[in-house]
Amino acid sequence: MQAVVVQEDGGVRVEEGVPMPELRPGDALVEVHATALNRADLLQRKGLYPPPAGESSIMGLELSGVVHSLHPDTKETDAVKIGSRVCALLPGGGYAKYCRVPIDMCIPIPEFLTFEQAAAFPEAWMTAYQALRWVADVDSMAVDWILIHAGASGVGVAATQLIKHMKPGVKVIATAGSAEKLSFCKGVGADHAVNYKEEDFHQAVMGLTGNAGVNVVIDFVGASYWTKNIDCLALDGRMVILGLMGGREAEHTNLGAILKKRLRIQGTTLRTRPAEYKVKLGQEMSSFALPRLESGAMRIVVDKVFTLSEVASAQQYMMDNKNMGKIVMKVQE
Repeated sequence: MQAVVVQEDGGVRVEEGVPMPELRPGDALVEVHATALNRADLLQRKGLYPPPAGESSIMGLELSGVVHSLHPDTKETDAVKIGSRVCALLPGGGYAKYCRVPIDMCIPIPEFLTFEQAAAFPEAWMTAYQALRWVADVDSMAVDWILIHAGASGVGVAATQLIKHMKPGVKVIATAGSAEKLSFCKGVGADHAVNYKEEDFHQAVMGLTGNAGVNVVIDFVGASYWTKNIDCLALDGRMVILGLMGGREAEHTNLGAILKKRLRIQGTTLRTRPAEYKVKLGQEMSSFALPRLESGAMRIVVDKVFTLSEVASAQQYMMDNKNMGKIVMKVQE
C-alpha cells in the first residue's frame, strides 16, 4: 500500500509497497480517506516520540475513512459495519492508505460531517474534553475564568468551545502569536485574546480578572510558562499540562505558591492510555460534542487541506505555526 515513510535524512515522502496492516482479533481494516496532523507527528519524525510497543511505526494519530474489512474474530456492531464511514483516534498508522483500528475505537461519522472534518475531530476534541472534564474536573468546581494557551491550535479551538458549553458564563482568555490569530480565537468563542509575543500574559490575565487569577490553565508550553502559569492561577486553581513546547525542565520553581494557593497540577497524554480508556473517552466526548456540532453551536475548524503526497509541505506548514485550526491531508484522491 501507499504510506508516508521517514527517510534516513529526516525527510518524509510517500512510498509504494509498504506492507498492509496485520489485523488482530477485534480489529477493523479502514480504508483511509483523510488524516490530520498533530505536533506528536513532528516529534516522531525526529525520533523523539516513538509509537507504543507493537503499534504501527507510520505517523498519524487520527483518521477518517470507510471500514473495508474485519478480522475473522471481529464482530460488526450496531453502529460500525463493513462500509461504515468512521473516524478514530490512533496510536499510529494514519498516514497510509489503510490502517488497523480496533472496532470499538471507531466513531461513526454523521452525515453532516465530511471526511476532512471528521479526520480533524478525534485527537483535538478528545484531548480537550479529557483535559477539561476528566483531568481538570471542571464539573466539580466553579470556573469563572480559564486561560487556554495555543488558542488557535486544534486543541485550543476545541477547548474554547467545549468549556463554554460545560460551564456557561465562563470567561475564556486565549493566547496566540499574531493579530490574525487573536481575531480567530475570538471568532471561536474566546472572550479575550493575548498576544504572548507582545504582552506579558500574566499581567494581562491579572488585569482582566481584577488580580483574582484564573481557575483553570490549559498549557502546551511547559517550562518557559511554568512560573507565570502558577502566578496566573487563583486559589484552588488547576492546571493541565498537555505539551512541553517550551521545554521540560523548569527553573526557580516556587513550591510555596502551589502550597499556599492549594493548586492542582496534572499532566496527561492520550497515546499510551489503555484502549478501554480511549474507547470510553471517545464515546463520552462524541455524545457531548456531536449534537452541538450538528446544531451549529460548535464547529470543527479545518485550516488547510493537503494531499498525502504533499506531506512535507503540510508538516512544514505546522512547523511554521501558520495553522489556525487543524491541518488535514486527503489520502484518497
